[in-house]
Amino acid sequence: MVSEGTHIVDTDIEPGVYVGMAGTEFGDTCYWERLSGLTGNLDDILANGNAKGRYYIEVLPTDMALQTGCELLPIDQVPAPAEFETALGPGMYIVGRDIQEGLYRGEAGTDFSDSCYWARLSGLAGGLNTILANGNETGQFFIQVLATDVALDVGCDVAWVNP
Repeated sequence: MVSEGTHIVDTDIEPGVYVGMAGTEFGDTCYWERLSGLTGNLDDILANGNAKGRYYIEVLPTDMALQTGCELLPIDQVPAPAEFETALGPGMYIVGRDIQEGLYRGEAGTDFSDSCYWARLSGLAGGLNTILANGNETGQFFIQVLATDVALDVGCDVAWVNP
């Protein structure tokens, strides 16, 4: 287990994919940073996030450190679901592990304060370069998850609608 705090790669934490669990409300989220240095400068931040629900972080061999506000487990210590999940709450889901490709339907509020952010991801390392597509939706919306996507990150409830 990786505890809260800052961890040096190859000393305190090994490169790889880690799983965390945060709450789903703003005050229960978990902030994390992948770091290239420890000066405290903004330039040290390679990627960061304020995760909701279950989330994944890939620590790369080129990272200097990982700072996390929540406990993490290596992915191999967290069994995959026996069946693909079809009703998803806020969080991140790996395609082929947690969920299957297909069409997902969500329902957000009618104004920006009740909107739902989602992102289809090409990787788990965070950062803008891993976002394949995203949206900040109001009302009813749909997300087409492809077999080539690595993960889906959602900020609200969505459900698989393919029969």
